[in-house]
Amino acid sequence: MNTRITDRDIALVRDHNPIASVVLESHVDLTDTDDGNATGLCPFHNLRGERETKPSFHVTPARGMYFCFGCGEGGDVITFMMKRNNLTFAEAVQRLAKRAGVKLSNAAKQDPAPAPSGWSNLKAASRNPLTGIVLAICAVCLIVCAIVLRVTA
Repeated sequence: MNTRITDRDIALVRDHNPIASVVLESHVDLTDTDDGNATGLCPFHNLRGERETKPSFHVTPARGMYFCFGCGEGGDVITFMMKRNNLTFAEAVQRLAKRAGVKLSNAAKQDPAPAPSGWSNLKAASRNPLTGIVLAICAVCLIVCAIVLRVTA
């Protein structure tokens, strides 16, 4: 399902879903560090078939971010939800909104206008002046290829 999510809704979802609690709910054991951050074994290493023995997964609650120094995965709470649960951006935002009891605006619930058909895309592209030049070059190339094939045959 395609949905539009407003910037306001995204900010609300991020604000109401602390990264550390979302990570903990995903069965990732975190250990608090002296600087207010947390570390643990990376949940994404298992998805790659790897097994981590030393914690390389770091969560920074003050910034709402996570990063694994072992595999390079990182992002915010929405990215974590997407990657951990194999969700689209819209699905992750909706799941986090439900988790936090955040009501999304009406724009987030409406499907956008259907994507234009191939013919509409072609008509829109034909308005671009470069499209004509590219098509002319393609036509010349096809003619040259046809001539070469006839001569060599």
